[in-house]
Amino acid sequence: MDESIIKESGFDYKSLGFLHDTISLRLAYSASDVFVAPSLMDAFGKTLAESMACGTPVVCFDATGPRDIVDHKVNGYKASPYMAEDLAAGIDCVLSDENRHKELCINAMEKAVACFDIKKVARQYAALYREVLG
Repeated sequence: MDESIIKESGFDYKSLGFLHDTISLRLAYSASDVFVAPSLMDAFGKTLAESMACGTPVVCFDATGPRDIVDHKVNGYKASPYMAEDLAAGIDCVLSDENRHKELCINAMEKAVACFDIKKVARQYAALYREVLG
């Protein structure tokens, strides 16, 4: 990955490289204050659901897959599609108020458990297969 743009921006950052195991992924998500997903096209957004499961709110565009994952100002922030300024405003919104941030974290984890738990998703697939196969 070319990190020259990030280096030139002057922002302090730490690259974790490619994380190969679920423990490292969980630690990274849990240590983060916000997960920013600037994807222009995303069918589902597994990383968003993973982040939320670790109690980390998500900032994304209100488009494609993320539209159905994040609830605006409930467990994250949905920026106007492809508007970088609104994405930045979302990051600020999530991080600017400590009490709001705590609430977003709790709500993110609750939504992930309620909607994306592996057993629940498996039951939904089984029901769909039964319906389709009649």
